[in-house]
Amino acid sequence: MMDNREFLETWYRRVWWEEDLSAIDEMMAKTAPVEGINKKTQVGPEDFKAFTAALLELICETRVSISEFMDTGEHISVLMDITAKCRKTGMPLHFAGLAMGQIKDGKIVYAHNHIDFITMFEQLGQLPDNTMARCLQGECLA
Repeated sequence: MMDNREFLETWYRRVWWEEDLSAIDEMMAKTAPVEGINKKTQVGPEDFKAFTAALLELICETRVSISEFMDTGEHISVLMDITAKCRKTGMPLHFAGLAMGQIKDGKIVYAHNHIDFITMFEQLGQLPDNTMARCLQGECLA
């Protein structure tokens, strides 16, 4: 049986690098709440799968490296370094993320994610450069 770090490395490889959405069904509990990916407080595995499919339309060759890992026995926390390519142009992307959650009986039973999508969308050309700084200066980008 895999330890929690190995489990997450397998999850990231299968879901993001291999683009194997069936891994979500296999590795996430059917009732697992997923937080941090949209304005809703939480979504379930099916919504997470739709989110993942939409994101994979934009990026490919996504590698998630675990730079920090904490496992309390009940909860896990992961600091991620993410590299990918723009699916349309092949341009390299680099951004970071943080995930927290629980794994029980070989399934993710809870997940909370914070990914630096501002940086990712800036690199994809979908947001202007320096979006965060411009917003902090009071500029409205809408």
